[in-house]
Amino acid sequence: MSSISKWGAAFCVMFITTLSACDAPPTMRVATPTVTAGENVVIRFDQPIGGQAANQYWITLLPADAQESDATGRRFVYHGDTSARLIAPQTGTFQVRLHDRYPEKEHHLVATADVQVVAKDL
Repeated sequence: MSSISKWGAAFCVMFITTLSACDAPPTMRVATPTVTAGENVVIRFDQPIGGQAANQYWITLLPADAQESDATGRRFVYHGDTSARLIAPQTGTFQVRLHDRYPEKEHHLVATADVQVVAKDL
């Protein structure tokens, strides 16, 4: 195999790997797994949010037992975002849920992060 075809093959493999990585949804984590009701839940993504007009991302903070399709309090995250904030509404066990493929699909869950919301000390 000539060196040109070796370089061409290597470039193709690198290009396909990079292209497929662009389609992979980001992972996320919460800055702290326990927050006080009424305060922010800070969410960090492992890579900037990608997406296009036909593949938008959105997050929500819902009780852990809520339906996967529940979009209550949905907030879009935009191209380039590396973090987001949601207000913890009340005490309980919650999940931050990241969805993609909007508007193609109304919901498509790609990641979750658990959050415990506790009462404010008086």
